[in-house]
Amino acid sequence: MSRRNHVLHRVLAACILAVVASTPANARTDWTDPVAGMTLTCAFLDPNYIRTPCRATGTQDARDTWRQHLGADFRASAGTRVVAPVSGQIVLVNASASLPAELSYLVIRDSATREEHVLGHVTSTLRVGATVNRGDPVGTVANWGSNSHLHWGFNVGSVATAMQRSTPCLRGGVTQSCQWGWGKAPYEATEQEVRSQGWRNVL
Repeated sequence: MSRRNHVLHRVLAACILAVVASTPANARTDWTDPVAGMTLTCAFLDPNYIRTPCRATGTQDARDTWRQHLGADFRASAGTRVVAPVSGQIVLVNASASLPAELSYLVIRDSATREEHVLGHVTSTLRVGATVNRGDPVGTVANWGSNSHLHWGFNVGSVATAMQRSTPCLRGGVTQSCQWGWGKAPYEATEQEVRSQGWRNVL
């Protein structure tokens, strides 16, 4: 390959990468994206995940603040409408307007597959037992200031069961037992452990 062709090849490759990097994220075709025009800001098991924002500046020894990310985060302003990705039933909800945005979420169980979707950092008036159709409004993105976003997690089993898991973790230089959550697991959790608990990437 001539030097000129080599340079053109590199420029073309860079352009393709730029287009791919700026393309909005899309989930499976049998799901509806919970927020319109989704732009990924923090991936499933993102190596750069630190509680907030999704840009890590520490090292592997800074484990008191590091977590494994059990879903994907998407850019969304507070108040953005959130819709159901699938048709199903609300099986967990902790999303009242009085809750801090970091803690609020709801879980929808797919009526066809029994798999469960976590929509995190949302405000909702829905209650456990409510049924929703794919694309129905289920709430809005909670106000978390400049960190407002939607967390979307997917579990092929039971989110409630996965959240009961506790594993050893290092906190303050002391080994403790840390409970997993709906959006994060202890730093020490491996990808194999995460997947064994049913967590999968929505993208």
